[in-house]
Amino acid sequence: MCSGHALPIACRDPRLKPTLNGYIFRGTIDDEVTVEVWGNFVIGSPIRGERGSVAPAWQELTVRRWAMGHSWRSFSNLAAVILVAVALVSAAGGCGDDDNGDGGGSGADASVDVDAAAGADASAAADAGPTACAVGAEARALVEEVVHKSLMDLAWTTSETHIQERAFSSQLVGVNQGFIGHVTLIGECAGPETFDPYCEMAQSGGKPPEDPFYEDHDKCSRLACEAASVGTMTMYWTTRPETDPAQRHVFTYATTSPPGTAVADPNPLLVWRYDLTTPGTVVVSTELDRALVVTPSDGQPIDLGHTGTLGATQVNDEITGVALALTLPAFVAGGSTAIAIDLDGEAQGAGEVRQGDLLLASVSGTFAFDAPLQFGWCP
Repeated sequence: MCSGHALPIACRDPRLKPTLNGYIFRGTIDDEVTVEVWGNFVIGSPIRGERGSVAPAWQELTVRRWAMGHSWRSFSNLAAVILVAVALVSAAGGCGDDDNGDGGGSGADASVDVDAAAGADASAAADAGPTACAVGAEARALVEEVVHKSLMDLAWTTSETHIQERAFSSQLVGVNQGFIGHVTLIGECAGPETFDPYCEMAQSGGKPPEDPFYEDHDKCSRLACEAASVGTMTMYWTTRPETDPAQRHVFTYATTSPPGTAVADPNPLLVWRYDLTTPGTVVVSTELDRALVVTPSDGQPIDLGHTGTLGATQVNDEITGVALALTLPAFVAGGSTAIAIDLDGEAQGAGEVRQGDLLLASVSGTFAFDAPLQFGWCP
């Protein structure tokens, strides 16, 4: 059925225009378009309307296409939701020591398990020097996941931040755990102010978690203002019962893709910064300094620790550009690995993964929540 409030993807109107924010539609699908539909559906909402409302026909609408297979549920008084089931697949392609490597890759089904990818195991990454173009299959998949989830977090945070709303997102690598949502401000930032942290498990009133992962772990956020129209959201993961963002500690969890163990020392923390000082413009940025070592059950440790920056600009409710720059000091033996990727306003991506002058992978494709960019790795 292509009518009513649940509009399946198969019923998507051909007039939808892809943009970084999703799909822009001008016209009528039915007498009404529901604001929120879950699962394998299109989500539609008025561009400047209130969440929870229903848009009449012919009103300008934004229809965002989220990933098939994602599941969202509301939680907490911050109206946050959990993002689950993001499967990544590395795309093989040829490249060399010059800048003209082929960025092509396979369009494999995103439901394929990362650890089932063919190729050398993660120990190949440790053996690869600056004269060899070789990164193990598990290492490739994990670094692609780092990139994809970083871009997802940034795209959501930027697209859903407005004058009185601050969006936020943080996901873990190697496991389907994350939290994503937004808060509505009573008033705009007028000067420096820091609010109390919110940790979901600590403030659940002692109710047992539905997900066993949160028997030992918690996810927290802390809103603050730097200055007029400039604010931050600190997001951090903790080992229960810790709730203080200043008390950094070792954070360990079991991974599923690949099966194994992840250790973050110290625990994951990032600070989203929102600059709304220019009318009609939102600038979102963060400086990253994340430690992470993933050890597959049947492989060698893969060091994904990195520093870097994420940044994006939204002008009149449209994201006009995204930039990612990461440095991984110990990902491949022989020197630091640098990843630089840019997305334009149409979500077209271009970038590279390099170790010095050696091109390890070219990056291309159209970014979407359910469609990671393609990495053309050297053989």
